[in-house]
Amino acid sequence: MGAWGVGIYDDDTTLDIHDGLVKLIDEGNMPVRRALGKIIEQYNYGRNHSTIVLGLAKEQVRYDILVDLEIILLAKHICEEKIGVEEFVKVAQVERAKILDDFLVELNKFIYIHTGNDEVDESEDERFEQFILERKKKEE
Repeated sequence: MGAWGVGIYDDDTTLDIHDGLVKLIDEGNMPVRRALGKIIEQYNYGRNHSTIVLGLAKEQVRYDILVDLEIILLAKHICEEKIGVEEFVKVAQVERAKILDDFLVELNKFIYIHTGNDEVDESEDERFEQFILERKKKEE
């Protein structure tokens, strides 16, 4: 996996997610909602990788279709906690944090529009809790 910038799509994996989705829609004549579901299923293994979560969330926001609320909530947590920012060189960390802040605004609007709730209780989701625990273990 390679990254060449600080943007969400400035990474091989997130670009693969985007390109795979476009291919399903354009070449597979698949409805967007179904294509999103297939891509999320394909990358299901990556729910503990911030890059994959951000890519899957970004596609749902881009098409304004909620398919998997858990991914949206994981992405929100990643943006709030600035997870992964430390992986960038010092100069790029500020820029990456700004991108995550901007995406957090998009996510909050998306959550509100699709759930009617601006404060979704993430603690009820077992996978969300597992994600948090695994991230904490990595940080120790």
